[in-house]
Amino acid sequence: MANITDKKLYAPIQNVQFSNRDYIEKAKQIAKKIVEYDPEGTMSEYHIKKGTQTAEDVAYVRDKASEDRDILKGDFVILAYVDMFREQKKSVAPIEGKGKFLKMSDKLIRAIFENDRDGGKVNDFCTKNRITRTKYYRVLKMDLKQPRDIERIERIRKEVEK
Repeated sequence: MANITDKKLYAPIQNVQFSNRDYIEKAKQIAKKIVEYDPEGTMSEYHIKKGTQTAEDVAYVRDKASEDRDILKGDFVILAYVDMFREQKKSVAPIEGKGKFLKMSDKLIRAIFENDRDGGKVNDFCTKNRITRTKYYRVLKMDLKQPRDIERIERIRKEVEK
């Protein structure tokens, strides 16, 4: 049995050069299927039906990786990609919704509603608070894409209207 240290086992797989290793693309495809099937990684094992293309791909990766002396073998290659894809998925879409988050304090949102209620000039307000008119009107019309931001603005609007 090979003596694999934790450092080698958990090393970032992006730093390994995979020239002339055609099984790596199949390993990536298998890893993507696993992440789609189990995005949180809660299952302890995966059952692949014999005779399917995925089963053939897994066997191919295991066979080719066992011949390779430079990197980890078989399932470790696939699992390394699974971990990498899960991390990428977490960093890309941690919260539902599309678009950017509203980077504005509650105090400024409240000031926008108060300025609108009091009939203040939009240009003066925007210049003073260093925001664009677009952002000002986006807050007033709640024209945002993140559900968390919309709820936050609705809450502040109700506070100001009281």
